[in-house]
Amino acid sequence: MAWFNLIKKDIVLHCYTSRSEVFNYAPIKKANSHLPEWWKALPKTYKAHPEALHDMPTMKMCAGFTDLFSKGFILPLWSEAVIKVGGQTGHSKQDYSYQFADSTSEMGHHSVEESNDVYPCSQYQHLKITSPWVFVCDEDVSFMQIQPTWNFSNPDELFMPPGVLSFKYQSATNINMFYKRQAQDVVHTLEFGQPLLHYVPLTERKVKLELHLVSDETFKKIDARNRRLTFSGKYRPKKTALSERGCPFHFKP
Repeated sequence: MAWFNLIKKDIVLHCYTSRSEVFNYAPIKKANSHLPEWWKALPKTYKAHPEALHDMPTMKMCAGFTDLFSKGFILPLWSEAVIKVGGQTGHSKQDYSYQFADSTSEMGHHSVEESNDVYPCSQYQHLKITSPWVFVCDEDVSFMQIQPTWNFSNPDELFMPPGVLSFKYQSATNINMFYKRQAQDVVHTLEFGQPLLHYVPLTERKVKLELHLVSDETFKKIDARNRRLTFSGKYRPKKTALSERGCPFHFKP
């Protein structure tokens, strides 16, 4: 086998949206494009005490931090959002309202029965923002989805549960999150451009991003792969079917 056959081609992740303002003003970018401003302003070293003979490193030199932001890509918020979360009530109920600046975006929630109320509704409010992006990858590559915690000024207010996804068999990028209820109602603001999801590819191969602005019709065709086909789950039946007949989702921008 020739040596060049050992070189693996780049993995291409296609990111589709039908909203021009999202495509132009809030595109998917590499994680290193979203380095926090506080980190950028941080000096590389500091003096532990006035008599110290040598400076000590700050987080600017932390490999765990820099390696994290050197991998994967980030989905930012495409419209400022204001969310009112109801205070602790002592009983289980959904209690929230919201408004997006774009007057278009939406959010909802899952029922507590879906997770056996693992985070009690009286203490936490689950929210699910409908994303204007869908992703498609021709190869079965896993992506770790995590919260970009370092980009939140108050990370104790909410958390976004992690997960592992393959965009060969599904394309959804909706944002699940839990706000912790306070004693009284609280209004939270999510700023435009706030990093929401960090996708880290679980592969040594290079992942190349390709962003596409498509028609509503094409977007709906791609998004249709997220519809439920069975009551017991929607991911594995589709994976089995697509593995047997090949992936039918091939779109040209």
